Amino acid sequence: MTLTALNIPAEGEFFSPGVSHVQSVTFDATDCSSAAVTTIVNVLATSDNPVYVKELRTRVNTAFTAGTTLTIGDTDVDGWLTAVLIACTTAVTTGLMKSSMTADSLNANGIAKGKIYSDTDAITISADGLTAGQLEVLIEYCAI
Repeated sequence: MTLTALNIPAEGEFFSPGVSHVQSVTFDATDCSSAAVTTIVNVLATSDNPVYVKELRTRVNTAFTAGTTLTIGDTDVDGWLTAVLIACTTAVTTGLMKSSMTADSLNANGIAKGKIYSDTDAITISADGLTAGQLEVLIEYCAI
């Protein structure tokens, strides 16, 4: 499986202020080496067309091997979700997703209430000790 990073907004996507859009990407252990940073979202923003990323949500579909850590961020590698919040070695059986806007997230990272991008940027997953597992990531965003 080869991960193809999302582009937000997507080419040809109707993108108006305040209207939320949600896209998802699935990250699999085969998408990168044991210790690597992998781009999952390309934020295609400009100063004239900024993008507000409201929230990231994750669900561990298949538990990663013990000792694996995953973080999600941009220039701050765990700015969106820390390894503790993702808890990638435990599969989610309840169907509930973990959010960058939970009370724990609001205290743990600097961009928990969303972030405005006014220049092209990348949201990445940083992995360490990666051998098996699968993580689904939903990203909610809008124009401002």
